[in-house]
Amino acid sequence: MGYQNRVQITVCGMDFYLTCEDNPDYVVGLAQSLEKKLNELSASNKITLTQAAVFAALDYADAARKSEESTDRLRDLLKSYLEDANTCRAAAEEAKRETERLKKELQSLKNR
Repeated sequence: MGYQNRVQITVCGMDFYLTCEDNPDYVVGLAQSLEKKLNELSASNKITLTQAAVFAALDYADAARKSEESTDRLRDLLKSYLEDANTCRAAAEEAKRETERLKKELQSLKNR
């Protein structure tokens, strides 16, 4: 396992201590984004912090799943493009061989 960073974050007045491999500034930024989202949800909807946390978790889970699905679709598309490129490359090589064969045949016919 890599180097472990100990990071303190504060979300909605609660302190948390995390040990992670990520840059501490990155983790603090995540916590700040989460706190902003929780504050927006609880202020605009007059809901409890727990309800806001559940809604935020669902929103983040939805975004993560959609990102994974998009990544999978892009990966499949890239794989398809690579297969097409390989097929085209093979066809081009075959066409070059056929061209060379026909050139030789033409030259043979001219020499008769």
